[in-house]
Amino acid sequence: MRHLAALTLAAVLATTAAQAQSVLFSTGNMVQANGTLISGANRVAAERFTLSYAATITQFDFSNWMVDATGASATDTPLTIDWIISDTGIGGIVLASGSAAALTVVAGTTSTFSVGGITTATQSQVSFDPGSLMLSAGDYWLELSHEASTPAISGSVSARWGGSDSGLSNAETYNGTTLFTSQPDHFLEVTGIPEPASLALLAGALATLGIARRRA
Repeated sequence: MRHLAALTLAAVLATTAAQAQSVLFSTGNMVQANGTLISGANRVAAERFTLSYAATITQFDFSNWMVDATGASATDTPLTIDWIISDTGIGGIVLASGSAAALTVVAGTTSTFSVGGITTATQSQVSFDPGSLMLSAGDYWLELSHEASTPAISGSVSARWGGSDSGLSNAETYNGTTLFTSQPDHFLEVTGIPEPASLALLAGALATLGIARRRA
């Protein structure tokens, strides 16, 4: 009975933990404007986000452009991205980082549009997993760079971080020589499990295990 109770509890907690995930921060809706290059050497873009309470971050979503001067199609696909969490933006203290994180296109978010001449852009909402990153309440910056894709980044193919319609202007970009501040916002959503929920789950687990042990 004790093992059955423990297995049942584990299943319930796993389901509850999944339901506890929520969007902790969002800049607004994804729009076809203000794409910032994040492929190629020394190209970096950053967006500020705020957490109202401590949380385990499970996913970042951003607006991704695949720009193809030869005539884009929806088959242009983002593959990986390098990321950094810093305290004050580009050049700040690195609090966490990851290299070549796998990118996933969110189903139903892809659209194709022209950005001038024969250049076409494919925009998608793209997500990546930072590996259950724990952060306390406060202000942070997400920096993205070195995006890889298929077809491969080349003279005619590039990747960009697209915009948000929130009306803010706190983004930063670095082009290898100059740091530009107060740029139009990039679309960003931060998903995770608020720590109060995590602590409640742990307390419930301990209490239930204690009851099961006394009854065994």
